[in-house]
Amino acid sequence: MRARGKTIRAHSSSATAGCGRTRKGRIGCLTVIVAAGLAWYARHAQAKAAHQDWIFQNGIRGTATILDVGNSHTTVNEMPLMKLKLDLDIPGLGRSEVSRREVMPVFTANRMDPGLVLPAYANPKDPGDFILVW
Repeated sequence: MRARGKTIRAHSSSATAGCGRTRKGRIGCLTVIVAAGLAWYARHAQAKAAHQDWIFQNGIRGTATILDVGNSHTTVNEMPLMKLKLDLDIPGLGRSEVSRREVMPVFTANRMDPGLVLPAYANPKDPGDFILVW
């Protein structure tokens, strides 16, 4: 558009409306996006921890016998991600063979051997939803 010899640009795009074209505007938008992502992650982690606490308090206690252990050669904060094949035995819900990947400290991972029996707590409504106590 031209008005009295000046060029006027109309910003109709909603993507650039809040961020602006300046470096400050882009940094501000990036900060908001990162903060929103961190808030979502924190909320997700808190919900997961609350769910695991509920299973620990209200779940049915059983056992999980390790059948096979494998190291995935992946680490999270210098802790190995272990692949466990388990025989899960929950009273009233029966036995089942399950696989689980767990991030655990190195000293715990070193003691995970076939035949080791661990306490396990399962959700009474969903036996596949369980936690291991190691």
